[in-house]
Amino acid sequence: MKTKYNILALSLLAMVFTSCDPRTNDVDPSDLGSTDHYPTITVTPSVSNGSTVTEGSSITFDISMDRSIDENIDFVATLVSGTVGENDIVLGSGRVAAYSTTTSVTVNIIDDSYPEIDENATIKIEAADDSSDFWLNPQTVLSNYDYTIQDPVNPDLIVVLEWDYDAAPDLDMFAFNSVLGAWDYAATADTPEIKNIVWGSDPDGTYYIGIDPYEVTPGVALIDYTFVFGTPDGSVSEISGTFDYENRNSVYSTDSFQGTTVYLLVQVDKTGSDFVMSSL
Repeated sequence: MKTKYNILALSLLAMVFTSCDPRTNDVDPSDLGSTDHYPTITVTPSVSNGSTVTEGSSITFDISMDRSIDENIDFVATLVSGTVGENDIVLGSGRVAAYSTTTSVTVNIIDDSYPEIDENATIKIEAADDSSDFWLNPQTVLSNYDYTIQDPVNPDLIVVLEWDYDAAPDLDMFAFNSVLGAWDYAATADTPEIKNIVWGSDPDGTYYIGIDPYEVTPGVALIDYTFVFGTPDGSVSEISGTFDYENRNSVYSTDSFQGTTVYLLVQVDKTGSDFVMSSL
């Protein structure tokens, strides 16, 4: 009986070793360490690559994976290059949750109301970090998306007043309508001052833009300033100068707005949607 049990034990041991022999295993050794089962992603933008977008709009990038996994994968929009600044664009993020296959990332284009020539931005959707990138199939190709960014169409004359803030912490801007013989609009709260200062619906004629040196640093005699103009056709122009604060009452033509003396610096001639600006 003892001999019989020994033979049986040896037979079972041989079967165990045979089943563990890699030469008889059904698993393909080439699969070990393979990333072929990792998901490949596809990105579909709501605005086609190479298009023009307007400030105040957004671009949504839909992300889909060809298979789900049991890990979260995070994505972000990055600004690869371009003339847009940090205040021009908000780059979003999104997550494909475990066992899911889709998400979206939104990029918002900020309307800053500042007249600007066309800008451009190159955007890319990519893994947010190394741990997310680890799970992506290396065959995934992530493209760049190029966009031109324009100011929104506006029928009015948009005017920005910038100046040497060290010399004058606060200047205010006013527009005078010589056709109606009254002050129309004022910008008194911002730095710089930005306002639709002559409206497209205003009558044709001559307008004047002036400033009130509301707060000037003691001892300052001269203040550098720049007016930036945005017209309905999308063009941008500038008029720069130096305001002679010390001799202001003898150098400039003036008008009064609610008891405030306004010094006239720019003339605007309006004909329909055409605006011509000149320094006084």
